[in-house]
This record gives sequence, structure tokens and C-alpha cells, in this order.
Amino acid sequence: MLAHGPACLSTPELLGIILRTGTRERNAVELGQMLLDHFNGLKGLLSADASALRQLDGIGPAKCAELLVIRELQRRCALESLTDLPVLNQADKVREYCLAHIGHLPVEHCLALFLDNQLRLICAEEISRGTLASLAHVSNATVTRFIRRLGYSNYEAARKQVRSEKKAGSPLLLAATETEAERSLATQLQQSQNNLASTYRRIPDSLLQEIAQAILAARKVWVLGFRSSHALANYFRWQLLQIVPEAQLIPGPGETMGEHLAGIHADDVVVIFALRRRVRNMDQLIGQMAQLNPNVLHITDQLSAEKSACRWTLRCDVQSPGVLDNHVAVIGLCHLILSQVMDQAGPAGRRHLGMVEAFHDSFLELKQQTLPADTGQAQASSTANNHTVQQQLENSLETIGVTNSHRKVLALILLGVLFDVLEQNAVGLVGPLLQEHWGLTPRDVGFLNTLTFAAAALGRLLSGYIADHYGRRVMLTINLALFTLGALICALAPSYWVLGLGRMIVGFGLGGEISIAVTMLAEFCSSRFRGTAVGTINVAGGGLGNMLAPAFGLLVFTLFPGPESWRWVFGLLVMPAFMVLFYRRYIPETPRFLVSQGRIDEANQVLNILASGKLGRHVANPYPYLHSGPQAQKAERVRLSEIFQGPLAMRTLVTGIAVCMTYGAQLTVLTLMPTLLVEQGYSLVKSYTFTILMQSGSLLGALTASYLGSRVPRKRVFTFGALLACASGLAFGFLSFNIYLVLLFGA
Repeated sequence: MLAHGPACLSTPELLGIILRTGTRERNAVELGQMLLDHFNGLKGLLSADASALRQLDGIGPAKCAELLVIRELQRRCALESLTDLPVLNQADKVREYCLAHIGHLPVEHCLALFLDNQLRLICAEEISRGTLASLAHVSNATVTRFIRRLGYSNYEAARKQVRSEKKAGSPLLLAATETEAERSLATQLQQSQNNLASTYRRIPDSLLQEIAQAILAARKVWVLGFRSSHALANYFRWQLLQIVPEAQLIPGPGETMGEHLAGIHADDVVVIFALRRRVRNMDQLIGQMAQLNPNVLHITDQLSAEKSACRWTLRCDVQSPGVLDNHVAVIGLCHLILSQVMDQAGPAGRRHLGMVEAFHDSFLELKQQTLPADTGQAQASSTANNHTVQQQLENSLETIGVTNSHRKVLALILLGVLFDVLEQNAVGLVGPLLQEHWGLTPRDVGFLNTLTFAAAALGRLLSGYIADHYGRRVMLTINLALFTLGALICALAPSYWVLGLGRMIVGFGLGGEISIAVTMLAEFCSSRFRGTAVGTINVAGGGLGNMLAPAFGLLVFTLFPGPESWRWVFGLLVMPAFMVLFYRRYIPETPRFLVSQGRIDEANQVLNILASGKLGRHVANPYPYLHSGPQAQKAERVRLSEIFQGPLAMRTLVTGIAVCMTYGAQLTVLTLMPTLLVEQGYSLVKSYTFTILMQSGSLLGALTASYLGSRVPRKRVFTFGALLACASGLAFGFLSFNIYLVLLFGA
């Protein structure tokens, strides 16, 4: 003991050293163990009086005196430490002081503590003492008979039982009738507010943050509660499961605590709800749990003593004007802890919650996934499973939000669209030079535009078909490659017909590029950001691209004058397109397409890339955003003819006519505008300058439509834009009597 300290010895061994000798039947250590068993532990032994000790075999006057001396020294030590306390400002300190003074006495005492205005102890005075007989003004024999009728052997046994029940939190007083305070809603509400205020004042924010960090870092969270605390523990665990997957309520039906104690590790967190009425062996359970060294959070009522074996003890006020305890503060405390856990969990916690919500939304579909009895049921189950995964995907995209990966994908796609629009306007830019040096007529220049946009329409249809079979990413690369090849053929074209062939190739890639770009941005973003992302194509292409095209032509013709300067317009668009084509290899396939093909693992990989904010990065251990059952398969394809059937037919027809007329009028007027202005006698520089001014309306219109589209119904924005386009088109044709009106109505 001198070498390793007294802590290395057990309690019976320490008692054996004090007793020194034993009896014929027992040695000193065994005698110490016998004393502990007889008095139910060390606390009972130190509370025993001389008569109780002398009744035991082996305890003579000397050993009895030694034990009484140890008890008295322990009491005086407690008094000494309590006397040194500067203030008695906590209920626990007052309780310890009273226990040290009168806890060992055989009868009840009323003790008055006198404190100064700083809550410092001045003195303690005994007000009264006495037995139950003297307080009730009856004889001791009457009390004894009453106690025995209750089923106790003597008064001391009944008193121990009452103290044990009070410690466990059992209600000791119950009124015969309901009081007015119990029925009053205002009284109950006021008590709830008082409980919340008292509970929250005792808990600093830093402590909640520390608890939340430990829960998130834990290997597993165990939640424990008995009796009335079981429902509170179940609530806490249910809410925690929305954030972290590893949370278990113990013990379950038919289970024992021993089965779970064997599985608790030092890197776990154990949350114990021990509000009154508590089980009597709760202290023993906490002591056993402390040997496993987990982080223990002890949530209890305001009268419970702090457990040294617990890392955190949070006390909740549960006072109530009625019989039943008020647990409003307990639920409020649970919410505070769980909110802190959610805040510190960050995106990972939101992703997990999104997955939970996805399963909630698809609960009815999941119920259908029982063992199918026939093929029809199997198909229905498969459809439900695919619908579930689609819902999971939508929630996952919503949870991920907009990251740097989204911004990079958006930039690479918009750059390609921008160059497409510049190439789309190229014929209009070079038209006056082709007329001058190749002897073309305006009809010949217009035919080149016809070839371009006819091929673009075909490219849109074929690109959509190919993208549905082989992926959006594949078709996006093919379109930009075709566009680049066509621009190169146009730059080197020796004749009009070769130039026409190059424009057809450009048109095919142009049409497919824009349609696939819209699809990809829509499938990479959640519904919240989808409209904004798709709207940027209109801004970058129809707005900024149309306005920059004439400026680009003017710059090229200024830097490279001469009869072959038009070739530089096509040639200079090839190099940036090659760069975009090179960097676009980092764009992954869209997760929606992968899900539609039943490729769930690849879709999870793409979602992790989006969440990481880094393109071209393979995630080694991807987070499983999507879960699919064994019936997952390719989504059912929708036939093109279906948009011309039923209620979709009229919508398709009206929208198609409006788009065709608007697109055709815009491209015809704006693409041929430099040629028309030159025909009217304006110089090449002025024709390009005027075209830039008119195309600025495209940018302004795109920005306005994008702004209004997020605030008012898009149908209204579309209708207003169409009416404005019709009015400006009529005015442009019949009221443009001078260049100022041409610029106004053209813009």
C-alpha cells in the first residue's frame, strides 16, 4: 500500500487494516466484508451506532471504538470543508451542510441557517427535534403499532423506506381532492415558464457546444431511461436519429443492461435520463458505466445530486402545481442540445436529414415493396423504387445546394454556349465582305443562315435522342467538337458550297449544344436553383453573346483588314472552343441521367463530387446519398409522341409556334442586320456599331426576364415578352423611318 497508495486496495482490505485482527472463522478482510454486507455498504457502516456494531460477532469494544472514531473524523472533515465555504449559494451545498450536521442523528431535527446578504454562513441553530410520537402528541407504543400495521418491523425500517423513496423521486404527498391551482391553465403556464427559465439559467452555451461536439465525434450514442424517463429518452433518441445514424435506446424489450454494457466503448456517449421517479440502483449502474469510461451525460431533476462519474450533469426543473411532474423544461433542454448538434453537423447533418425526409415522402411507395406475387406487382414495386430514388436525389441536391463544382460546371457550359452564339452570328458579320469579294447576293447570305439553322433544328432532335441513350456528357462533347470542326472548315472554305457544308456542321453542333446545355444545368441543380441556372444560358447566350458578336466582328476586321479578313472571324473562334473542349472533360455525367439508367453507385460518386466543390476528383469513400432496393432498374422512357397527345398537345403546339416565330424573327433580323445596313449605304463600321446597340436589348431583355421569372409566374413573363416582341416587330417594319427608330425598335 505504501508503494502504490491506498487506492490500489479494495474496501474490505482497507477495513481489514483498521480492524487488524479477525475471528476464528474469518480473517480481518473477511470480517470487513461481513460488515459491509450487513450494513449495505460503507455509508451504512459509517452511520451505524455503537449498539448496532456490538451486536456483530468479532466486533468488541476496541474495534467498535475505532469505527466510531473513523465516522466522527469523517463528519468533522466534512464540517471543516463546509465551514470554509465562502457562501451557501447552491442547494447542494446547503444539503451537504445539513447532512453533515444532523444526517447521523436518530431523530428528525429542524435546523435554521443564518446567512448574511452575501449568502455567507453566520451560524446554524437547532430549532426543534423529536420523534414522530412527540410531533403527533401520541405515545411511542401507538406509533409502533401504526408502523407495524403498515407492514414494517419497526420505525427505523419505515424511515429508511421513506428516505429511499424520496431519493428515488417518488411523490410522498397526494391531496385527496384536486385543487384550483391544478385546474388553472394560467398557473400551469406560469410554472412551465418558471421551469424553463430556471433550467436555462444553469446551462452555459459553451457546455451545450461541448456536448454537441462529443455526440458528433462519438462512435455511437446510447440513450438510457427507466420508468417515466423512458419516454423522454425515446424522444431524444428519435430526434437524434434525424442527424446521426448511430443512436440506440437501451434497454429494449426483453433485453438486459448487461448485454449493452458489454458493447459500450470509451469513445461512445451515453445519455442517461434519470428524472424522478428513479430506480434505486441508478447510482450503481452509473458507477459500472464509469468503469467503461464513456462520456456520460446525466439529465435529471433539480433535486438530484450530481454524479461524479458523469462528465456532464444537467438539472431540469420539473415542479408542477399538480400531482404530475412538468417536463416542459426537459423537452426544451433536449431541443437545445439537438439544435446545437444539428448546427455543428453542418452539411453532413443536412444530407442525412434530407435522406430521412426522402424516405418519409416515399413511405407509401416503400410499403408497396413487398414480395411481388406476379409480374405486374413486381413492375409496380420497381416503379415505386425508382420513384423513391428520384426523390432521394432531389432531396440530396437540395441539401448540397450550390458549390464550387456547380459554378465550374456552369462556367464551362456557358463558355461553350457563348462561343456558339458568336459562331451563330458569324454569317451576318461576314456577309458584307462575302458580297464584296465573292460577289454573293443577300439571298446567298440568307441561304447560308438557312442551312445553319435548319441543321441546328436537326441537331436538337438527334442530340436529345443520343443523350438519352449514351449520356448528356457524351453529347455535349460531340456537339462542341462538331461546332469546332465546322468553324475550321468555314475558315478554310475555298468556295461557297464548302462554306455551306461547314455552316451545316456548325449548325448541327450549335443546336445540340444549347439543348444539351439546358438539360445538363437543369439536372445538376435542385429545383430551388434550376430556374436561375437555366436562365443564365439566356443571359450568356441570347443576351451577352448576341451583343458581343458585332463587337467581335468589328475587332477582327480592324486587326486583320483585307479581302480574307472574314476567314479570321471563323478561325479565331476555333481556338477558345478547343480550350473549352479540353477542360470540359472534367464535367461529370449528370446524376439524374445515371439514376434513370439504374447506375446508383456512379450517381453517388457524382453527388460527392458536387458536394466536395472539386471537379475531376474521385471520392474514395463516397457518402451514400442514394439508396436503392434490388428492383432498381432503368427508368421507363417517354415517347416523343406523348407531348402531342392529350392535354399536352395544345401546350406543345402553342409554345412551339411562339418559340419558332420568336426565334426565327430574332435570328433573321439580327443576323442579317449588318448586311441590311450596308445595303442602305452605311459603312461597315457603322453597321456593326448600330447592330451592337440593337443587340444590347437582348442582354437587357434576358436580365429582366431572369429577374422577373424568379418573382412572378413565368407564364406571365413569357406572355409579356411575346407581346412586346410582336409590337416591336410591327413597329420595326412599318414605323422605322430613320436610323434612330431602327435602333429603338431593333433593341
